[in-house]
Amino acid sequence: MFSDVHLYYHGAGAETKYAGAIHIGFFAGAADAHVVHPNVAVKKNEAIASSSVSNIVSSKPGAYALRFDLMAEVVGTEKRQPIRTEVPVLVR
Repeated sequence: MFSDVHLYYHGAGAETKYAGAIHIGFFAGAADAHVVHPNVAVKKNEAIASSSVSNIVSSKPGAYALRFDLMAEVVGTEKRQPIRTEVPVLVR
């Protein structure tokens, strides 16, 4: 079975950059092989930026996580916001 993970990045009123790591724990294979390292900039006049990742889902049933470890930075300012959260995913 395949899964698509769609990631959406929103601006913060000015150009906003996102960087860090997103760990996709429910994809098949070695865990360290399923880390996305976004380097995305949402321009001032853009409403949103997006990216997506597709892969085979693990054949092992269980609880997994989609883990975000990002930093959002408003360009030209000292404003930075860490984004650290986990989204639980259950594979049956």
